[in-house]
Amino acid sequence: MIEKETHPFEPYIPENATKLIIGTTPPPRFAQSKLSDKDVNFYYGSEDNGFWNILGEITENDFKKENSIEEIEKRKMFLKDNNLAICDIVLKTNRKNPTSASDEDLIDIEQLNIIDEILTKYPQIDTLLYTSRFVKKQMTQLLKKIYGKEICHQSTKDDKKKESLRINNKQYNIVILFSPSPSANRRVTPEERKEQYKKYLAL
Repeated sequence: MIEKETHPFEPYIPENATKLIIGTTPPPRFAQSKLSDKDVNFYYGSEDNGFWNILGEITENDFKKENSIEEIEKRKMFLKDNNLAICDIVLKTNRKNPTSASDEDLIDIEQLNIIDEILTKYPQIDTLLYTSRFVKKQMTQLLKKIYGKEICHQSTKDDKKKESLRINNKQYNIVILFSPSPSANRRVTPEERKEQYKKYLAL
């Protein structure tokens, strides 16, 4: 059964943010407002996702897995204090499996977030942090649709996780983070994830 869903969150962009974290879309239960007691109704709020665990361990912050306003506000304050913004690339999509959070189950994506408009509105942002290669693929398709030509990510010789991208005549640093999803990058150790996040999020 194919399920259609709409992204439930607005981008969270503090005025001081210099880095924009870009993910895909939350698990379907967030769009359906069917959260568990251990879900946080915010980006990477799934009780199964390791994103906030990683950041908490790096910075010694206690991000609890509980469905509360306090935990949402704690995450927003953390992002603001660390010059970080966050959004997702997929706004409207169909999903083959109504219970799956996998990017592979997203089909017939109907609407992508207009990232270049966010970047125009917040010119202090100079770094984009993708939480998967799927995000990079969708960004490439989005920019091609907007500008009518291929907008290429340029690789960096000294760091295969670091690239660059020119949008509206401005050069952005691009980093592809290890995915915090429990089903991704099983060959990557928790320590490798923490070191990478600490380095590129400047924590």
